[in-house]
Formats: sequence, C-alpha cells, structure tokens
Amino acid sequence: MAFDNKQIARRFIEEVWNKGDLTAVDELLDPGYEGHDPVVGTYKRDGLKQTVESYRSAFPDLKLEIVNLVADDRFVATRWIARGTHLGTFMGIEPTQKKTVVTGIALSELRNGKIVSDLNEYDAFGLLRQLGAGDKLMVEPPRTATARPEKRSS
Repeated sequence: MAFDNKQIARRFIEEVWNKGDLTAVDELLDPGYEGHDPVVGTYKRDGLKQTVESYRSAFPDLKLEIVNLVADDRFVATRWIARGTHLGTFMGIEPTQKKTVVTGIALSELRNGKIVSDLNEYDAFGLLRQLGAGDKLMVEPPRTATARPEKRSS
C-alpha cells in the first residue's frame, strides 16, 4: 500500500500543532515514535503531547506555516515558520504579550503511513531573545587557539 508521506507530515502540523488535536498523535505517529527537540530533548508520543500542550499554552494562537515539504518514500523534510503571541508561562518566562516569529525545519521518518521519528531544529535562542530572556543565557564564546605550533629543528 502506498502512502502520501507529504500529506501525513502536513496533517501532523495542521492537526496536532495548529489545532492542538492530540488525538491525531495516536493516529499519525507510530507507537515506537521518538522525537528530538533542541529545547525539550528526546521524547516519545506522550512527551510530544506534553510538548504541544506546553507550547500551545504559552502561545495559544500558535500557527506553523509550512514553507516547503520535500519527500521521498521514507523521509519528509518540512521547513516552517511559527508565529504566536506569548500569553502563558514558557520555560519559566512569564507572559510578555510579545508576538514571536521562529523558523525551523523538521526531518520526519515514516514507515507504513506513520511517523516513526522526528528531528527538529529551530532558532530556540532567537525565540528566547524575542521574549527578553536571551541576554540572561550564558553563552560561552568560541575558543581560539592560543598556543603556537612547535618549531621543528632540522
């Protein structure tokens, strides 16, 4: 049976993220699903539901716009833009009422019409900066080489 992987990835964003329909998680994701997020870390299906609830609670008008979908018979790459207003506590940051815009990409692996894994990358630091928390983060500057290579004598 052939599956339309692009349509499954699109439904995941529209139904789960944009509408907050967590019942769609069980329909669209494999029971062994594993997701990876730069802020949350690694999670299973129940962790994804908690993550969606957390983001949608902090940004009730959250809307992910799909910019590009590229797929083959196993993977879908989705480039997206997320917009939302910070009206609830997020990562300990009290509501700021600020409108936010974040860009990201997800690489989803599908098997038998179900998403089995997601690797998400997005500008988490940019989101925190928009909320006024970026200056409070400790970011270590890149290290530079200070030692000179040894001279060899001939």
